[in-house]
Amino acid sequence: MSPTTRLRTWIPGGLLFLYCVYSLLGLASGNAALGRIYSKGALPIGSIFEPARSALGGVAEVGFVHVRHPSDTTPAEAYLFEAQYALAPVRVDAGLDHGLIVGHFARPSALERFIREHPVEVVSRLPDGVVVFRNSEIR
Repeated sequence: MSPTTRLRTWIPGGLLFLYCVYSLLGLASGNAALGRIYSKGALPIGSIFEPARSALGGVAEVGFVHVRHPSDTTPAEAYLFEAQYALAPVRVDAGLDHGLIVGHFARPSALERFIREHPVEVVSRLPDGVVVFRNSEIR
């Protein structure tokens, strides 16, 4: 095989490889901001939601709520994506319309207000503001 032929086969393969890496990092899509967040280590993927797995009792899907601190510059969707990653294969949907709900609260006062305003019971309080709730309207 001549050097020219080898080069013709390696260039497309190399470009495809680079595009795949670029896409996986979220840089080629609308998730560019999330790619930058994860690459800077702003959210260590899955770390704060991992303890919630034991409180879920093998359910197939849960709700998710995040109440952020006003000074938090991390996009709210990043917390949802982190919970989905940490709790997979459990399906994590934004909202309260599930029997169990995983919540993340930046401040204890926000958690207490949420409990007063919504029909939920605390199942487990975990570190880093993560709480697992039972929706008292869904049995």
